[in-house]
Amino acid sequence: MQRRMLSTRPDRRPRWRSKPRPRRCEKPNFFVGFRITSPSLVARVERLQTAIHDACPEATPCLIDPRTLHVTLCVLRLPDDAATDQACQVLHAEATRVAAEEFVHGSPRFDFNNWEFFGNNDVLHAKLDVAAADGRRLSAVAERLHGEFEQLGFTTENFRHPYSPHMTVWKTSRDRELIKSLNARRIPDEPSVQDDVFQVVASFNNAAETSLGTEYPRSIELLNMKEKEEDGKIQLGCCHVKSNSNAIHLQVTTNKLHQRSGAVARRLNQS
Repeated sequence: MQRRMLSTRPDRRPRWRSKPRPRRCEKPNFFVGFRITSPSLVARVERLQTAIHDACPEATPCLIDPRTLHVTLCVLRLPDDAATDQACQVLHAEATRVAAEEFVHGSPRFDFNNWEFFGNNDVLHAKLDVAAADGRRLSAVAERLHGEFEQLGFTTENFRHPYSPHMTVWKTSRDRELIKSLNARRIPDEPSVQDDVFQVVASFNNAAETSLGTEYPRSIELLNMKEKEEDGKIQLGCCHVKSNSNAIHLQVTTNKLHQRSGAVARRLNQS
């Protein structure tokens, strides 16, 4: 009788069988942040975007519409109305605490200094000064909000330390295929589209003052990434934390996000 060898392996699954892939996180569809409305700050953005348009017109589709300039505190995946209502409840609770602690003396002040890039010159932005007192307070608010939403399963990424709040004004992800195609058509020694934009920004950093401007935000809003009006305006999700001269409080509203127009925005809409 032929004797059968016993396997020393804990199971009889093939050795080549791979482990199950982790479940992919769904893409975010909402974000919490505040809008950039300072006329002087928006004007500086428009001047830079005009210079980029003039020097590298093919990169224009990757410019951020000045009417939608903002700073993000956290991004969320809210699958339905019930989740959106829960997110609003979190903002309600946070508004009460923020009014009594972080910004009890009035509206915060956030300064933006210098133009910088993320990655391989793929994202042009201006960083908010987190070294200032209000910047540190904003970091604390952002981390606390992220923790609350994480417990509800609404976050799509880990909170990044240190928190780096910024205002994006140009990014290649708005049209990756276009940038890829433009760079592919250039000869090997020719600068890339990103290099062209970098040179424009470098000349601005050399000529301009260190400070780009200051924002005094009056609200922290829940905004929908996908749903927009016909004119491109981002819709308000459901609520926002609004500030006045004495405190910060939250109002529930169904109004659309109010945004200002600009010269570059009009040019983009016409192209």
